[in-house]
Amino acid sequence: MRKQKDRLTQEVRKEQKQIEKDNKYFAKYGIHINDVKKKGEKNGLKYIFKFKEFFKGEWKSMILIGILMLLSMAINVVAPLLLNWGIDALTLSNFDYALLIISIYGFAYVFSEAFYFGYTSLLTRLFNRVIMRMRKKLSDSILETKVTKFDTTSSGDILNRVSSDPERFSDTISMIIDRLNFTVIRISRLATFFALSWVFGIYAIIAGLIVCIIPMIISKKCVGPARHRDSKIEDNFQSLTNEMVRGVRDIKSLNLNSFFARNFRAQLNYNRNSNDNLSIMRNGMWSSQNALSYFFSAVGYILCIVLITQDMMALSVMLTIMMYDWGVYNAFSDISRIYDDLNSMEVRAKRMYEIMDNSVYPKEVFGDRVLNKVYGDIKFNNVGFKYDDNVVFEDLNFEIKAGECVGLVGRSGEGKSTILSLMPRLYDVSSGEITIDGVDIRRLTCDSLRDTVSIVSQNPYIFNISIRENLLYVKPDATQDEIEDACKKAQIHDFIMSKPEQYDTKVGEGGVVLSGGQKQRLAIARAFLKGSKILLLDEATSALDNESQGKVKEAINNLKGQCTILIVAHRLSTVMDCDKIMVLSNHKINAEGSHEQLMMTCPTYRELYKQDDETKEKFE
Repeated sequence: MRKQKDRLTQEVRKEQKQIEKDNKYFAKYGIHINDVKKKGEKNGLKYIFKFKEFFKGEWKSMILIGILMLLSMAINVVAPLLLNWGIDALTLSNFDYALLIISIYGFAYVFSEAFYFGYTSLLTRLFNRVIMRMRKKLSDSILETKVTKFDTTSSGDILNRVSSDPERFSDTISMIIDRLNFTVIRISRLATFFALSWVFGIYAIIAGLIVCIIPMIISKKCVGPARHRDSKIEDNFQSLTNEMVRGVRDIKSLNLNSFFARNFRAQLNYNRNSNDNLSIMRNGMWSSQNALSYFFSAVGYILCIVLITQDMMALSVMLTIMMYDWGVYNAFSDISRIYDDLNSMEVRAKRMYEIMDNSVYPKEVFGDRVLNKVYGDIKFNNVGFKYDDNVVFEDLNFEIKAGECVGLVGRSGEGKSTILSLMPRLYDVSSGEITIDGVDIRRLTCDSLRDTVSIVSQNPYIFNISIRENLLYVKPDATQDEIEDACKKAQIHDFIMSKPEQYDTKVGEGGVVLSGGQKQRLAIARAFLKGSKILLLDEATSALDNESQGKVKEAINNLKGQCTILIVAHRLSTVMDCDKIMVLSNHKINAEGSHEQLMMTCPTYRELYKQDDETKEKFE
């Protein structure tokens, strides 16, 4: 029992030492070991095989590629025999026969290259189609992923998995097929070597296996973990670059140039050190393999000389072997290279599969119910919601009738914006239910729910296209009159018409050429054009001046009765004209009623009113 305990203690200490060693190794590159590999995870090819679905329907192309490969390989297998026959003819002074054989030998390689060109061209087109399918699947998976995952995942990680990984995955497959082609050719030549000299054939197998095994060990122990580290560093670099480009205006205005320059240089150093380290490992692996190949080649020539002196080999056989022995040794080394490539593919395949996998990137799940006729009744029944371990709501209850315009006010941090995010299911409730027209929103299809609900956030995202295209995203068949009507209601039509290109004006990434108020008004116009039965406004007029805010309020008033409107606002002037106002306090609806009623009955509302100088100035 004590021996068993001591053995377990030694194993624990050994594991701790390995963990410390790994942590020190990866900390050198600014990344913790837990970011690049999981404890107990074994290398394999399980993720690669999950991608066979992307090759469905390509069997005709694959058969043709296989035929061309076999023809190319067959010529390369027969070629050494042709060369040997030619050399034999020369040694016997049979020049005509030698000329014929050597001519056939030359033309055979011409045809071999033609077949090689044919199958590589078809292979390239095949993999381009596969990459397209991969990226489509990845983009679909990202759009289906729950918003909570994006809250904790860097943009660089996602961008690399969608843009770089599919291409590298496909390139590696192409390299593997190429290597496999040459490996089969070279191994097939072993049969030729056996036919010429069984002794040398046995020697070539033993030497080739030794040349193959050492790089495979190095790849498993060193190169594999290094690739995981490289992928993580590349993700971090992509994220930093993305933030630097998108946030360049804030960087300049906050005088953060030096700070970001230092971070960028540090990340470049991480990349350089990581790439250097991986290159050294790979170069060392292949250099050791080449050194062994040269060594065994020299020993093989010595063996041939010994066999010639013992009358066990003809000189023509040795000359043929000297032409092809390097390729035979590399037949086995190509197996180790294929193994290395498969490990590289597995890293990429795993990263891509995690995007598609529901357990790593959890996907939204919708029901099959469709609201054929939408009225716009909203009800929260004992709704609970928590973000990670932070409880936001418990037993939240309220009801909004169809066509009502309701204001939602409360102190910062009460969860007003969260309520709006729950309604289109950007986040899911932890308990209870939210219903629209009496139907639990979790039972609705994605289209039925999100066509019914439109949300305009405090910082709306404007796409890097024209103003017209931004609007047509929500209603592709909208007429110019409908577009202009929505923009007039949102008080942005006059601004658009003042631009040289008017509705065809490009707005830049994130709407950078627009002011904060202009972006909000464009987002409001987008929501008006969509024409949803439920309109959610989350501080949607916060960036507007008083005059524009008044005009947008007038547009909202014009929508009363046509749709259900819920407005979250800090400025009480935004919601004072609502049919009713709900006060959120202690993460529950504390009171509801008109402005006058709440001023008389709700201390929280009175306190908010006292703090809102702009409202007091306007209405007192």
